[in-house]
Amino acid sequence: MPTVHDLADHLAGPLDRARYHAEGDPAGVWLASDREVRRLGLRLEPGRPPYDWAAAFDAVLLHRPFGLWPARWPDGVGVLAAHRALDDRFSTGLNPDLATALGLVADDEPLRRDGNAIGFVGRLTEAGRLDPLVDRVAAEFGGTDEALGDGPGSTDAIALVGAMTAELVEAAAERGAGLYVTGQIRGPAREAVHRCGVRALAVGQERAEAWGLRHLGRLIEARWPDVEVVEAGSSGRVA
Repeated sequence: MPTVHDLADHLAGPLDRARYHAEGDPAGVWLASDREVRRLGLRLEPGRPPYDWAAAFDAVLLHRPFGLWPARWPDGVGVLAAHRALDDRFSTGLNPDLATALGLVADDEPLRRDGNAIGFVGRLTEAGRLDPLVDRVAAEFGGTDEALGDGPGSTDAIALVGAMTAELVEAAAERGAGLYVTGQIRGPAREAVHRCGVRALAVGQERAEAWGLRHLGRLIEARWPDVEVVEAGSSGRVA
């Protein structure tokens, strides 16, 4: 069975660990342990001590580990962390795996903000009615927070973007996207949604982050089928 170090090495490529470690952001082992991992918990953040919930696992994968008190953490339970790497690579932004899950083929040229790639327009094999596409996105994330704009009756392109500005909405619409999917709908972009005739869909920041954690969990399960990956939030979900 793997240790937390083996899990981190397996995720090093997908998370681009070397880059984020060089920038001082966690993308690997946060608390080391030599215990074999048979049960891995997924959770957005550790919460406040006591960490009784963590004792049920051999290791935990966290998105935001920064408030964790090591002195109060259960002995021997390793911690993996993926912070900006998850936000950048496995959320609503530049995320090819999400595109695949939604049946999209991403355009070669990404959507950019300040020169940095932050999302893309993905193409469907054929145009579909907008409402079923919204339902497909909601099912993938386990719900949504907000929808804005009527949008076209059908579309063959969806924008998946890690931020929302008027300029990004306009750029997505110019490429034919009828649906703009992001974490949160931002005020200055609301007018652009109506002006461009698209529909914007906010899945919610925590749902987007939870999707990324679940996906990393699936990568671990694919490599080590005997590792049980469990959503470790207080409600039985990642959050």
